[in-house]
Parts: sequence; structure tokens; C-alpha cells
Amino acid sequence: MAQKGKIFVRVTLSKAQIPIIGAHVNYVKSNGVKNILLNTQLTDENGKTGEIEFDTPNEENSQNDINPDDRFFTCDIIVTHPSYYTTYIKNVQIFANQTTVQEVNVLPIEEDSDPAGIYETIDITSQDL
Repeated sequence: MAQKGKIFVRVTLSKAQIPIIGAHVNYVKSNGVKNILLNTQLTDENGKTGEIEFDTPNEENSQNDINPDDRFFTCDIIVTHPSYYTTYIKNVQIFANQTTVQEVNVLPIEEDSDPAGIYETIDITSQDL
């Protein structure tokens, strides 16, 4: 039986740690053809989303060297806000019986610029457990 892992996201302005209120946080999973929306939330006055749960592989698989795909659940996170560049984080890892905190530092859109199609992509590599 699958276990559960939790995650929440905290969105701040660059590395200044100023919380971003009202950022859209989308959790998506690719099926190889397109992204499937798993959940969507808005950040609060502290720049945080609520915790959500996902089914994860069992905790005893977390140090599985044979099949690394069975160690944790992965999804992608897309953070959007009208005043900031979109941030796309790939392969966010969620472990059984743990709470993942994903920090996202966004950059403001410069005056007189066209933000369409401009975003930052961050790819989290699999942990070598």
C-alpha cells in the first residue's frame, strides 16, 4: 500500500526572503505527452501554500539502489504571479512520511519588458541515497 508524503511551497522575492502574496502554485505531473494538473494553490501573507499530500512509494524503498524511481514521488511545480517571472521547478521529490518544503525565489519583471515566454527553469537532480 502506498504511503503519503506532504509538501508546501514558500515563495519569496529573490533571496531577500520577502514573502510573495497571491502567487499561483501549480503542481503538475507529466505523462510523457502533456502535463496533468494535480493541485493548485495561492500563497498566503507569509508566501506559503497549505500542505498537500501525495501518494508516495513506501518508506523502506527510499534507499533503493536498484530502481531509483521507486524511492520517492516526483512532480513539477510552476509558480506564477503577474509581477514576477514564472518559475518552473522540475522533479521535486516527496518522500513517504516526510514534509517537503520547497523554497522558490522569484525575480521581479523589469519595467517596459515583455514577460511572455520568459521563465526560470530549475531541474532538481535525483538524490544519491
